Amino acid sequence: MKLRGKIGLWWLALMLFINVYLIYLMSQVNTIAGGVILISIIIVLNIFMVSWTLKNYIILNSDHFTIHFGFSTKNVMYKDVVKISQTKTLIAGSALSFDRLMIETFNEIMIVSLKEKEIFITEVMKRNKEISLT
Repeated sequence: MKLRGKIGLWWLALMLFINVYLIYLMSQVNTIAGGVILISIIIVLNIFMVSWTLKNYIILNSDHFTIHFGFSTKNVMYKDVVKISQTKTLIAGSALSFDRLMIETFNEIMIVSLKEKEIFITEVMKRNKEISLT
């Protein structure tokens, strides 16, 4: 089962602001080298921002779930999850919305935002009934 990541309006506004600002800076550059540097920055930033926006989902498998966020992929075994809590923390993790879930395992904490977080919680709880919900 694939659950899409939630994308907040603030993220889309930030992407727009960054691009508009960098384009404005381009209009102020008087040298070719400066223009090349700014174009390079625009391209690299957009590659990352677009990948975070488009590749933002979790796949639920039989014994683990996989978090896909941009260029990164993280497998998490259900048996390793100890706690899931709803949070509005400013720690971004792989969350592009302030409506977030904090997933704690024995050795790490992950932050995600999902459109269907209730389905995620229900499905994970089916596979590990010892998870603490807060």
